[in-house]
Formats: sequence, structure tokens, C-alpha cells
Amino acid sequence: MKKINFNSIDFESIDGTTQKLDIRREFSNLIYMQGENIECKELGRKIYNSKEEIELNDDEIKIIKDYAEKRPFGYVVTEAILN
Repeated sequence: MKKINFNSIDFESIDGTTQKLDIRREFSNLIYMQGENIECKELGRKIYNSKEEIELNDDEIKIIKDYAEKRPFGYVVTEAILN
């Protein structure tokens, strides 16, 4: 289990400064629209509707990691989400 707040992700920019990003809409839509099963669809809804930290199980974390790494978000955002 892990808790993540998708509306306030600490993201380190190239100049070393830290910014808070709200990635709920973009990330949840990616999982929802490109998901391969009902679990992806439900996880997309869960992230989209979150207002604060949400608790995620191991299967949800695996889906998040897969979509963050293999889609347009890349390593930097994956690191910010999962650390």
C-alpha cells in the first residue's frame, strides 16, 4: 500500500527547483482512455476524483508505474509520483 496525492506532486525541474504539479486530469485520463481492463478504468476515476492523498494497493501502483514510464510522462514524473 502507498499513498499518493496526485494534485500536489513534487516535481524537480531541470534547474533543480521543486514545483508542485496537479497531474490528476492528464494522468487519470491517460489511464482511463488507454487502459486495457476495468481496473484501469476504475483507477482513472479514482485518481481524477481525488482531492487529497489516496491509498493505492500494489496492483494499482503497478498500473501507475507502467503508464508513467511507458507513456508521455517519462522518468522524471515517474520518479516524482512513486517516491
